[in-house]
Amino acid sequence: RRRRLVLRAATAVDGAALAALAAETAFFDKGDPLDAPPPAYDPTRRLVLAYWRPALAADGRRWPLPLVRAPLDAARLPLAVARLLIDGSLLGLAPATDAAKRPPPDLALLSFAALPASRPKRLLALLDLLRPH
Repeated sequence: RRRRLVLRAATAVDGAALAALAAETAFFDKGDPLDAPPPAYDPTRRLVLAYWRPALAADGRRWPLPLVRAPLDAARLPLAVARLLIDGSLLGLAPATDAAKRPPPDLALLSFAALPASRPKRLLALLDLLRPH
């Protein structure tokens, strides 16, 4: 006989609210940032925000949650800043739009999916040159 997980007296909960409530628990898996829509710089908060596909994970199962827009972590930030510099949206040269479904072919190499586990050293060196001293 197989054991099944059974929920009794369950209540429907909004997925976005659940993601916000579970964000600091061990059951929350933020996942990886999405390439489309692309990350965007928020000048009021002075952060690079990306869309993430989170999930709740427990007992070997995963329950997907709605997309969440959150700041990028330090390991992925140089890649996103490079993309924003190249397409001009970081400097205000091109409007950042959420309508873009995939990055242009010349930006495909700067995809989060193509990012190695280690931080890109050349890109970090380039960004060091751009910092004010």
